[in-house]
Amino acid sequence: MTRGPAVRGPPLLPGDRLMTEWILLILVAALLTAPEPPAMTAAPGLASPPTSAPTCTASAPADHAASAPAGGAPGPAEISCESFPVPGQAAPLTAWIRRPPGFGHAARPALLIALHGTDDVARDAVAFWGRLAAPRPLLVVAPQASVRGWCDLDIPAVRAMRQQLRDRLPHDEGRVFLAGFSAGGAMTMQLVYGERFPVTAAAALANYLPPTLQADDLRAGARVPVLYAVGMRDINHEQMRLGLEQLRAVSAEVELYRPRIGHELDEAVGRHAIDWLFTQADRQWRAFLARAEREPNPARDLPRIEEVITSASWQDPDHVDLAIRSAARLEAPGREDLAAARTMLDEGRTAEGLELLARVERDYGNTRLGREARAWRERIQADPAAQARSALQSARRRDAEAMEMYAAAQQLVARRRLADAARTCRQVIRLYHDTPAAARARRLLDLLEPGSEP
Repeated sequence: MTRGPAVRGPPLLPGDRLMTEWILLILVAALLTAPEPPAMTAAPGLASPPTSAPTCTASAPADHAASAPAGGAPGPAEISCESFPVPGQAAPLTAWIRRPPGFGHAARPALLIALHGTDDVARDAVAFWGRLAAPRPLLVVAPQASVRGWCDLDIPAVRAMRQQLRDRLPHDEGRVFLAGFSAGGAMTMQLVYGERFPVTAAAALANYLPPTLQADDLRAGARVPVLYAVGMRDINHEQMRLGLEQLRAVSAEVELYRPRIGHELDEAVGRHAIDWLFTQADRQWRAFLARAEREPNPARDLPRIEEVITSASWQDPDHVDLAIRSAARLEAPGREDLAAARTMLDEGRTAEGLELLARVERDYGNTRLGREARAWRERIQADPAAQARSALQSARRRDAEAMEMYAAAQQLVARRRLADAARTCRQVIRLYHDTPAAARARRLLDLLEPGSEP
């Protein structure tokens, strides 16, 4: 590995070279007074610095730590290199991908987007992060920067990849992690704070905060949990302190981790980062369920809960158990409505039953219960006899409701509350315009307010 980039620290985005004078003075002083820094060490097999971005022609790295879902058969992970089109750019983004054993269309593993450093490439990143033991199966995607390090042009490319991953590689949207080393750590912070990149949690290793990020940027991403791991002998040690002060000034959710290492990609740090990321996902999952308990909204919350249940083998067993309990609580009112709808339909009250089914469908959206209510309603409405009964019952009920409201207007007249009576007549005309009561309301309104419009 070459030493030049290690002395400079991680290369940042092009705009980051426009540093303030005090930062430049610190860097110059460090270069003039610091002893020869130790050579950067990394995981075995890292390639030498590329002169241009590597393509998918390189061989796949060996995989040594395959983990299968609970109850699944162990086996090697699948590693491949794939291209992702980038809107507005001629060249696609390439990424090395490590699929966990048993991965398929129904799989929902956690996703880790891993950003390589200056002196290594995407295939090295996927090899490093892929061989680390994780609490649950992990899908690792390592995009390749367009230059040595990272630049502004890579931001839309990584965004485009992130969007395409939703369809191309099924994963758990509640467990999307971002991790980067050195230059990749700087890009991690740029994505989290400067670009509002949608992730559950992030880990930035051996880097410092890009100087172009302003306080408003940091506030915008302050709620994303970030593990900031910089070795006690890392060349970015002092610069890290400056960025950490800025993050803490805006109450960013950042946790500092100081291993006794230099500027290196260390497996112990990687394992700590993986465990920390999963811990943050666990904390957020429990907070999500607690909020769903306080403010129940089945159409909003049940889809995510049901996905955890249906992909149980890829989830933490505790998460699945909590999801089953939460789903039962959220579904309870809808189950009662379905039972009531069945009673109405059995009694021949077709219109009322259909309305109750439609309400369950509306309240539960595209969830298991919502789909059940919709299928039931559509079966009934496909029957011509049921349609006729429903239409007749609806018309009778509308007539009764309209007449009840018109009677209320008459009572208001009797109590000499003429303005309220006129207002009630207008409501009858607006809501039940095609009923006999509406015709009576028009005649009464003409008496109360001659020449007025309904």
